[in-house]
Amino acid sequence: MQLPLKDTVPVHKRPYPVPLNQIQAVKDEIARLIALDVIQESKSVYASPAFTIPKKNGKTRLVIDYRELNKKTVKLGYPFPGIQYTLIDLKGARFFSQLDLNMGYYQIEIAEKDRYKTAFVLPFGHYEFKRMPFGLCNAPREFQKIMTNKLKEFNFVKIFLDDILIFSKTAEEHENHIEKVLKKLHEEGISVNYEKSSFMNKEVKYLGKIIDERGIRPDTTVLLNLDKLAVPRNRKGLMQLLGIINWFRDHVPGLSQRIAPLQAN
Repeated sequence: MQLPLKDTVPVHKRPYPVPLNQIQAVKDEIARLIALDVIQESKSVYASPAFTIPKKNGKTRLVIDYRELNKKTVKLGYPFPGIQYTLIDLKGARFFSQLDLNMGYYQIEIAEKDRYKTAFVLPFGHYEFKRMPFGLCNAPREFQKIMTNKLKEFNFVKIFLDDILIFSKTAEEHENHIEKVLKKLHEEGISVNYEKSSFMNKEVKYLGKIIDERGIRPDTTVLLNLDKLAVPRNRKGLMQLLGIINWFRDHVPGLSQRIAPLQAN
């Protein structure tokens, strides 16, 4: 991954304070990332601040505030695949496997000449990434581009960010497809988390849909979440609601006409 910037003025911010009860957890995470060869100590003139957020498992996640760096980053124009076109290709498939990659973003190397730009600062240290971190504005598109290029020879694979789906019409064909994809990923140095991956499924949840040999239908868990949404009180809230509703436009006849008044300026 390269990190082109609009100018050469470095981003240099003071470190955010770390709560006393989280300092050891943050130091442990830094040590872990160094051991994994994801980060290294830095002497860069760049310094984006870092902070922590709690994870569901009780551990601490280290997050880098790259907002200022992102403002001056030249945006990557690589497109995400159209969801509707992606789903059309899945019709008729009867077997599905979903792959989870070990530390997905961290499998993408940052160009050595650009690593200093990713530098982040804590009250007790200054570090930079050797591998692609979360928070960089180009990271999702870069990941999409790289993974698509690595697997572009296979017309039985769909990639949407870190969601890799293998689909086939027969069990024998599917086993062959799985073997080819795993071999290719191994050759490319991409590690698969087999514990979190699932294989040879006859039904799969993908891009907010449930897909099987009978066709494609909405994922009801997404529908249930609609009940939890607060009533929109401003334009931003309305746009968020309409974005979710539009997810089901293929399953609700006349949906565009029904919501047209809400989309009027």
